[in-house]
Amino acid sequence: MLKNYMVAASAAFIVAGAAFGQEEPDPNPVPNADGTSTYYCGHNMQWTPATAMADCSSGDEIVIMGGLNASPAIYVESVTVNKADVTVRSCVIDDGASAGSAACWGSVILRNPTVGPEANNNSAVSTDSSCQNVNIGRPSLVTQLANGNITTTQVPYGGSNAEFSSTATLTYIAAVDANNQSNYTTAASRTALQDGSDSAGDLAFQIESRSIDKVAIHSDGSAANFSCISITTMNGFGGGIMVTGAGDTSNYSSCSISNTYSGGQDLNGNPVHAIYVGGGSPMFNGCDVNGNMGGVSGIINIAGGDASFQGCMFGATPDPVTAGQDGNLSPVSNGIVTMTASANFSGCTFGDNMSRFGTVYLDSSSMAAADYVNFTECNFAGNETVDGQWGGTAYCTDSTSGRNPMVAFDRCIFANGNNNGTTGGALAFEHDVVSNYFPRYRMGRDCSVDTITTGGAIPGAGVASAEDGGNVDSTPADINGDGTVDGTDLAILLGAWN
Repeated sequence: MLKNYMVAASAAFIVAGAAFGQEEPDPNPVPNADGTSTYYCGHNMQWTPATAMADCSSGDEIVIMGGLNASPAIYVESVTVNKADVTVRSCVIDDGASAGSAACWGSVILRNPTVGPEANNNSAVSTDSSCQNVNIGRPSLVTQLANGNITTTQVPYGGSNAEFSSTATLTYIAAVDANNQSNYTTAASRTALQDGSDSAGDLAFQIESRSIDKVAIHSDGSAANFSCISITTMNGFGGGIMVTGAGDTSNYSSCSISNTYSGGQDLNGNPVHAIYVGGGSPMFNGCDVNGNMGGVSGIINIAGGDASFQGCMFGATPDPVTAGQDGNLSPVSNGIVTMTASANFSGCTFGDNMSRFGTVYLDSSSMAAADYVNFTECNFAGNETVDGQWGGTAYCTDSTSGRNPMVAFDRCIFANGNNNGTTGGALAFEHDVVSNYFPRYRMGRDCSVDTITTGGAIPGAGVASAEDGGNVDSTPADINGDGTVDGTDLAILLGAWN
């Protein structure tokens, strides 16, 4: 009798234990109609981001659960993404502002470990050559299946419940983005990040480094897409992005790289910076690089490959009173951006940066004759160098016999630089670009010069305007920018009249 009672009790306990300890959702991963699976990862679930990545197959989706409302969920582990056609994103939650309010991405932090079994890992997230058609952060706008079917991407939204609940309904990812800054639909929107009208938006992840010789993201020969991610450090020490491998074509869209500090410390033979490009052809679109500090090699170091930057902000929106104080700071470095390899900058703004020689420092001695660093419709405003005289925009040199630095400026704007021209009547930006060209550095369409006044608009690159850049103030005759046209402006004009 006692034996039978114990067997029955044990069976009841097993059934109850299964009920209390069952996975959520059940099953997990969740099978999808197209044959793929969705893994849900969290601290109270059986999958971590790393174990889900190891178990998933091509085409699967890994969803990392966030905290309640605005509270972040922190994952201290290194995630290695090494499979094709995989999406890694945060969950979709209610924004918590009001009952029945809109969907937003859950607050998730991926942090590089410094102690424990993963203490020697070099990044919080790493990708390799297996990463073809991989999306990390915000999913791609469209989803294309192997059979050729193309659909606009949707994600489950459960309102006040988890997205995998039975009440969840599909919503387009555009509805989840607070500012939808990734969806550029007009030519003018390219400058939205630059003029401050578009912020970093509703970021899908925050990825952190926390060691001065480690980085938040390392892409080695991958073709991964990183979108809507805040890339920073936990305690201010460490690098942001490291790109290596000749075949790397990683892409960074609407990302924020901020508050890092790295002096070029060695990481497996490569220096650590806010952004380091050692090879490949990485692309940066609509990214904000601001509030970083650097050592002797700058904030951004391009030592190989052929990087491209479109519509990016390097520094801060310039303020005439605090120029050089709010952007990136690297006073012992030759430049905020140091380059020994080719790169292209289009529609970018460099504002309020402080460096030693030039905001951009280029030594093209090792570059091939066909390589160039090109600046097209870029805006350099409020940048300063330590000496306060030279190179507010760029310092360019080349030691190859018989040639000049491999750099070109096309329809750029130089404003509020180090100096106000020379007694010889030169334009104010004459010494903003230092180069051993003779008699002048290479230019495409004419560049222009202007002064940013308090409350005035930035002469944004890429904006339709007169070829000479025009005035940034609505009152063209207001020469000193105090908001009125008076005798002071006339005195300045007469004093400059030869």
